[in-house]
Amino acid sequence: MNILSFDTSTNILRAGLSTPEGWSENIRSTGLRHGENLILMVQSLLEEAALFPKDLDLIVCTKGPGSFTGLRIGLSTAKGLSEGSGVPLVAISTLQVYGSLYSFFPGTVVPLLDAKKNQFYAGFYEKGTLVMKESDIPAELILEGCTNRGQILFTGPGLGIFMERCPDLENNPDYYFDHYEKNSFCNILSVLGEDKFNKEGPDSPESGPAYLRASDAELGR
Repeated sequence: MNILSFDTSTNILRAGLSTPEGWSENIRSTGLRHGENLILMVQSLLEEAALFPKDLDLIVCTKGPGSFTGLRIGLSTAKGLSEGSGVPLVAISTLQVYGSLYSFFPGTVVPLLDAKKNQFYAGFYEKGTLVMKESDIPAELILEGCTNRGQILFTGPGLGIFMERCPDLENNPDYYFDHYEKNSFCNILSVLGEDKFNKEGPDSPESGPAYLRASDAELGR
């Protein structure tokens, strides 16, 4: 399959293209200026592969949690491409991608995104499968969830801030850390998207982001 994938949930913009010949991925630190860069990155990937949007078999994007603005840009772009080309679309949890990147880990993988306001978006994954509901929670409750779970691997863009909040983490011999600088995010996103599409079909046109938290504008109503 020819699968276009991208992630706009953090300040790191990622776009990838998987084809029967292989896969490629572009990464930019855009400071959440994704609206100015995403389409250009997609066009570049398609041109390099000599493909047009109509040649795609599937479009996959992250649905959150993450930046409210980034997720809106990502999903609106994905829906626009899908509707314009007739190519089906599926969206995958941002945390699920990070959890699946470490499906080989023998214990529990805890991907983290900085949710601001002293909170983190977090999930608990074992062998790539979610074992505890993804949540918007403080560091203390994340550590409570790690109790009696054996080996824990913390990862994701929020790991640095999490370690600052919990300075004694590295003293625990069961805790492992990977700040994740690999360039295979979109490859895993594509694999997860293809699997979801084969099992469930395309997402509903009415589907939206998985914020896990109401926006400040909604809270101020």
